Amino acid sequence: MKKSILKRMAEEVSSRVDMPEDENQEKTLPSRRSSSPVISNVGRALNHLSEDSILSLDPAKVDRSPYHDRFEDDHDAEVELDLLKVSIATEGQKIPVLVRPHPLKPDHYQLAYGHRRLLAIKAMMAETDRPEIIKIRAYVRDLTDRQLIEEQALENGVRENLTWIELAMWAVQLKEAGLSHRAICPVLGQSEAAISHLFRVTSVIPSDIIYAIGRAKLVGRPKWTA
Repeated sequence: MKKSILKRMAEEVSSRVDMPEDENQEKTLPSRRSSSPVISNVGRALNHLSEDSILSLDPAKVDRSPYHDRFEDDHDAEVELDLLKVSIATEGQKIPVLVRPHPLKPDHYQLAYGHRRLLAIKAMMAETDRPEIIKIRAYVRDLTDRQLIEEQALENGVRENLTWIELAMWAVQLKEAGLSHRAICPVLGQSEAAISHLFRVTSVIPSDIIYAIGRAKLVGRPKWTA
């Protein structure tokens, strides 16, 4: 049942994305959401998830993504993490994470998305006398670096929206990974002009100052550029 639901959702999304241009414009003229990279990625992700099996892994063998898209040591993030830890402890891990076999460490995995779920479960392991009984539910899939980045960006775009400055520092990570400005656009779901604004700030303000300020949840582009 779960697989069929996921497939129907994926087919519906794909049909909207793959609609011929003239027909698409006629039916969706007020909005261009159907052609957004996030919607397209959702359809692809649903197709993948309908085919993947959920495994129970040792959280100690799961390393975080090499691309850090979220700030650490942030008070708001710590509060949210504590709430997530309580939720998983009482209700279980409802949403699996996505991992790939670690490219350098045998019998280990590297996270694509689910960073906070992994942190919460590892924190639970540190607080129990029997850490060996704690597992993390995960989809395991072979992913290239580019595919890992795309999956990681998908979660941020759909489920956990980044603040403006987190988006800017995420763009820096992608640039350091070798992506051009044009290649970064579909990953972040931003225009080239918006990407330029991100780099305008990160090129002037030192990263240590940005991280010291933190996520700045209510601060957008105008204040950062000013």
